[in-house]
Amino acid sequence: SHGKIIYLHNLKSGLISYVFGDLDLNGKSTLDCKGHSGIVTSLYFQHCFIYSGSTDKTIICWDIEKKAPRFCARGHEGTVLSIHVNENAMVSGGVDKSIIIWDKESGKMRKRVRGHLVGVNSILCGATWILSGDVKG
Repeated sequence: SHGKIIYLHNLKSGLISYVFGDLDLNGKSTLDCKGHSGIVTSLYFQHCFIYSGSTDKTIICWDIEKKAPRFCARGHEGTVLSIHVNENAMVSGGVDKSIIIWDKESGKMRKRVRGHLVGVNSILCGATWILSGDVKG
């Protein structure tokens, strides 16, 4: 499970508040928080949700209040390198050279955007635009 776990820390105390993934704080297996099968490579936090991308080609939206996954988005053909979420959508970039626009409530793919010649390792989006950067700079 090395690299497959997400730790939520309290900023003031530095203590771990909760662990999202396959194991709880005591290292015991949990059924309600099944996590990534690959290494976590990207994270994004908004309101009460954590979005995690992984080498397993998925994005999991974690509900902090319920301490459980909300959805698992599948569509990238390689590692997810970057995630951004705004009021309209979730967008992600990956090793597969694509940007995917997702429904942020369900994790369903809306559209795949191609154009990069290498992996997309940084991404931001606004109401009408997507800004992306790739591994070539």
